[in-house]
Amino acid sequence: MPFCGKCGANLPEGSKFCGVCGEPVPSADASQTSSTDQQPDSATPSETPTYQQPESTPPYQPTQPEATPHEPGVTDYTSRMNPNDILQNKTLCGLAYVFPILFFLPLVSCPNSKFGRFHANQALLLFLLNLCVMIIAWIPILGWIIGGICGIFSLVLWILGIVYSFSGQANELLLIGSLRIIK
Repeated sequence: MPFCGKCGANLPEGSKFCGVCGEPVPSADASQTSSTDQQPDSATPSETPTYQQPESTPPYQPTQPEATPHEPGVTDYTSRMNPNDILQNKTLCGLAYVFPILFFLPLVSCPNSKFGRFHANQALLLFLLNLCVMIIAWIPILGWIIGGICGIFSLVLWILGIVYSFSGQANELLLIGSLRIIK
């Protein structure tokens, strides 16, 4: 039974490729002619067999995606932020959500903070959404219904923003978080 010259696996009779490594198998005619052309081992005692070192493979390094979605529409940018930056500025970023009119607070108190800029943008988007909801709620009947639904959605986003910022996460808010006003 023939063997693969590359990996040493057993090969079925008449196969053209190795089933394990995919190496082409030389035909029987070529192997017979090459064996008859070779001189016996005793004729060339001075030659020593040379061995090739197998190719080294690089060590396994797990890759981490840039942004890992936790929920549909929510993207996590926490891994891109400096952990010290997050630790120092998460309270100020949380205050930007607690008092939405103070969305600019992280920009003023920590202007070089990526984490602060991210949450200032999210708080500004939430503030603008609340303004739109208040304007829509002034419209009689249909505006009250739409304003009520959007108001509940805005309340959920407000709670998510507070939780994300105080826990040190840089997650985008649902539906509105992908917009960038403050870069």
